[in-house]
Amino acid sequence: MSLSPAHHEVMELVNTGDLLLAHEPEGIRFYLRDKQITMTGRLIIRPDWNEGPDDRPGLMPVIQKLEDGDTGYCEAGCEPAIEGLSRIYDALRTRLAPSRLFRRQNGRWMLTAHA
Repeated sequence: MSLSPAHHEVMELVNTGDLLLAHEPEGIRFYLRDKQITMTGRLIIRPDWNEGPDDRPGLMPVIQKLEDGDTGYCEAGCEPAIEGLSRIYDALRTRLAPSRLFRRQNGRWMLTAHA
Protein backbone atom coordinates (compact mmCIF):
# COMPACT_ATOMS: atom_id res chain seq x y z
CA MET A 1 0.00 0.00 0.00
CA SER A 2 1.35 3.43 -0.96
CA LEU A 3 1.41 6.34 1.43
CA SER A 4 -0.95 9.19 0.67
CA PRO A 5 0.60 12.62 0.19
CA ALA A 6 0.95 14.78 3.30
CA HIS A 7 -1.72 17.40 3.97
CA HIS A 8 0.70 20.29 3.35
CA GLU A 9 1.70 18.79 -0.02
CA VAL A 10 -1.92 18.58 -1.17
CA MET A 11 -2.59 22.13 0.09
CA GLU A 12 0.43 23.38 -1.87
CA LEU A 13 -0.91 21.61 -4.97
CA VAL A 14 -4.33 23.24 -4.58
CA ASN A 15 -2.92 26.70 -3.87
CA THR A 16 -0.07 26.88 -6.40
CA GLY A 17 -0.27 23.91 -8.79
CA ASP A 18 -0.77 24.31 -12.52
CA LEU A 19 -4.49 24.50 -13.34
CA LEU A 20 -6.16 23.28 -16.51
CA LEU A 21 -9.90 23.29 -17.21
CA ALA A 22 -11.26 21.01 -19.91
CA HIS A 23 -14.72 20.73 -21.45
CA GLU A 24 -15.38 17.02 -21.89
CA PRO A 25 -18.54 15.11 -22.87
CA GLU A 26 -19.50 14.56 -19.21
CA GLY A 27 -18.91 18.24 -18.33
CA ILE A 28 -16.15 20.55 -17.11
CA ARG A 29 -13.11 18.91 -15.49
CA PHE A 30 -10.31 20.51 -13.54
CA TYR A 31 -6.74 19.25 -13.47
CA LEU A 32 -4.17 20.42 -10.91
CA ARG A 33 -0.56 19.26 -10.99
CA ASP A 34 2.80 20.06 -9.52
CA LYS A 35 6.13 18.21 -9.49
CA GLN A 36 4.77 15.04 -7.92
CA ILE A 37 1.02 15.24 -7.20
CA THR A 38 -1.97 15.47 -9.54
CA MET A 39 -5.62 16.03 -8.69
CA THR A 40 -8.51 15.75 -11.12
CA GLY A 41 -12.23 16.14 -10.74
CA ARG A 42 -15.46 17.65 -11.97
CA LEU A 43 -16.30 21.32 -11.80
CA ILE A 44 -20.06 21.64 -11.67
CA ILE A 45 -21.58 24.95 -12.75
CA ARG A 46 -24.42 25.92 -10.41
CA PRO A 47 -26.62 28.78 -11.72
CA ASP A 48 -28.66 28.47 -8.50
CA TRP A 49 -25.57 29.48 -6.47
CA ASN A 50 -25.54 33.03 -7.79
CA GLU A 51 -22.69 34.90 -6.08
CA GLY A 52 -22.36 38.62 -5.59
CA PRO A 53 -24.28 41.47 -7.16
CA ASP A 54 -24.11 40.05 -10.69
CA ASP A 55 -25.62 36.92 -12.23
CA ARG A 56 -22.34 34.97 -12.12
CA PRO A 57 -23.08 31.27 -11.44
CA GLY A 58 -21.49 29.30 -8.63
CA LEU A 59 -19.00 26.45 -9.02
CA MET A 60 -18.83 23.17 -7.12
CA PRO A 61 -15.57 21.19 -7.40
CA VAL A 62 -15.68 17.43 -6.77
CA ILE A 63 -12.33 15.66 -6.36
CA GLN A 64 -12.34 12.39 -8.30
CA LYS A 65 -8.69 11.33 -8.36
CA LEU A 66 -5.52 12.08 -6.42
CA GLU A 67 -2.14 10.67 -7.44
CA ASP A 68 1.39 10.95 -6.05
CA GLY A 69 4.02 10.03 -8.64
CA ASP A 70 6.77 9.67 -6.02
CA THR A 71 5.02 7.10 -3.82
CA GLY A 72 2.72 5.47 -6.36
CA TYR A 73 -0.34 6.51 -4.34
CA CYS A 74 -3.51 6.70 -6.41
CA GLU A 75 -7.05 7.01 -5.12
CA ALA A 76 -10.18 7.57 -7.15
CA GLY A 77 -13.52 8.54 -5.68
CA CYS A 78 -15.33 11.58 -4.36
CA GLU A 79 -13.77 11.43 -0.89
CA PRO A 80 -10.08 10.55 -1.00
CA ALA A 81 -8.87 9.23 2.36
CA ILE A 82 -6.43 12.04 3.06
CA GLU A 83 -5.84 14.13 6.13
CA GLY A 84 -7.81 17.38 6.44
CA LEU A 85 -10.12 16.81 3.47
CA SER A 86 -12.52 19.59 4.52
CA ARG A 87 -9.65 22.14 4.60
CA ILE A 88 -8.49 20.90 1.20
CA TYR A 89 -12.00 21.42 -0.21
CA ASP A 90 -12.11 24.91 1.34
CA ALA A 91 -8.83 25.81 -0.40
CA LEU A 92 -10.06 24.23 -3.65
CA ARG A 93 -13.28 26.29 -3.57
CA THR A 94 -11.16 29.42 -3.04
CA ARG A 95 -8.82 28.54 -5.93
CA LEU A 96 -11.77 27.72 -8.20
CA ALA A 97 -13.97 30.61 -7.04
CA PRO A 98 -16.42 31.98 -9.63
CA SER A 99 -14.95 35.47 -9.19
CA ARG A 100 -11.58 34.10 -10.34
CA LEU A 101 -12.76 31.81 -13.15
CA PHE A 102 -15.66 33.60 -14.82
CA ARG A 103 -15.17 36.59 -17.12
CA ARG A 104 -17.92 38.48 -18.94
CA GLN A 105 -17.60 38.33 -22.72
CA ASN A 106 -20.25 39.55 -25.17
CA GLY A 107 -22.86 39.58 -22.40
CA ARG A 108 -22.18 35.96 -21.35
CA TRP A 109 -20.09 34.38 -18.62
CA MET A 110 -17.04 32.55 -19.97
CA LEU A 111 -15.01 30.10 -17.89
CA THR A 112 -11.25 30.70 -17.86
CA ALA A 113 -8.39 28.86 -16.13
CA HIS A 114 -6.55 32.03 -15.09
CA ALA A 115 -6.80 31.35 -11.34
